Amino acid sequence: MEGRHMLCIERELASGIRLLVLDVDGVLTTSHLVLGRDGEELKFFSVKDGIAIKFAQHAGIEVAFLSARSSTIVERRAEMLGVTRVHQGVHAKLERIGEMIAELGLGLENVAYVG
Repeated sequence: MEGRHMLCIERELASGIRLLVLDVDGVLTTSHLVLGRDGEELKFFSVKDGIAIKFAQHAGIEVAFLSARSSTIVERRAEMLGVTRVHQGVHAKLERIGEMIAELGLGLENVAYVG
């Protein structure tokens, strides 16, 4: 009975999520940084993460990418997934999340961050 009760609480908390903010390196990618011969950067994204992002969007959750690094590869992946909130080169991540919350008229209880 205890396990079922916790699952109900988790579902209730998750049902209020309206913004999912995802860091990129190590969250949406493997923990590897691959540099090509000419210095180009390669990142490896999971197709499964992409499917989960599409499910979240379909459920009405706004998805944002937030990264301290900047890469055209991230822009391309966001474009592929229909993620329009892409914030790169951001070191003050909490501040940027606060700005997004204000823009969308949300509260902290409406945000899930994975970093």
